[in-house]
Amino acid sequence: MNHYTQKAREKGWTLQALAHRWGISDRSARKTASYPKMRDWDALAGVPSRFGLKKEAGFLFFHALFIQPSLRIHLESVARKKLEAPDAWRILRWELLSGGEELVVDGGIPRDIRWGRAKGRILFDGPLTRILVSLSDVRKEVANYEAQTGLCGGCLGAGRITDYWDITEGEVLRDCPKCKGTGNKKDGPD
Repeated sequence: MNHYTQKAREKGWTLQALAHRWGISDRSARKTASYPKMRDWDALAGVPSRFGLKKEAGFLFFHALFIQPSLRIHLESVARKKLEAPDAWRILRWELLSGGEELVVDGGIPRDIRWGRAKGRILFDGPLTRILVSLSDVRKEVANYEAQTGLCGGCLGAGRITDYWDITEGEVLRDCPKCKGTGNKKDGPD
C-alpha cells in the first residue's frame, strides 16, 4: 500500500469511494494513488474524515431532513414563526453551518405552476428570505408538537418513517424508532 492510499485510509476512505465521490473511474483513482501530483494531495487533504462524521448530531439531523418529511415540517414551522411569515411560506433550501448546531434556511412564498410540463409543481420566483435556525429550536418545536397533539413528533403519528428509497420498490418504510411504531408520544426522556 502506497503513502497516498494509506493517508486516504486514515481518513476512512477507500480508493473506490474516492473515485465515486470525485466522479472518476476506479482505474483513474488507482493511477492517481500510484503517481499523485500536488493537486491530488490537496484534494485528499480537503476530503472530510469519515470517522466521527456520523456521530455529530447536526450531521445526522441534516441528512434526516432529506428523508423524513416530518423533520422538514418542524424546521419550516420554526422558520415561519421566527419570520412571522404566513402559512404559505415554504423552505426552498437549507445549509448546515460548520458547527453542526445551526442551519441557514432560505424560503419564500411559492406559486403553483398551472400549465406546461411542470404543471402541479411550485416555483419560487418571488423574494426569498434567509434566517438562522438552531437545532435546539427544532427540538423544542418537536416537543411542543408532541405536547399539543399527543402524537410522535418523528413520524407525525403515522408510526412509520422512510427507511430508504429504492428504484424498483420506491419508498420503503420502517417502524418509527422514537415511538416504536405506535404513533403516540413517547413518555419519559429520550
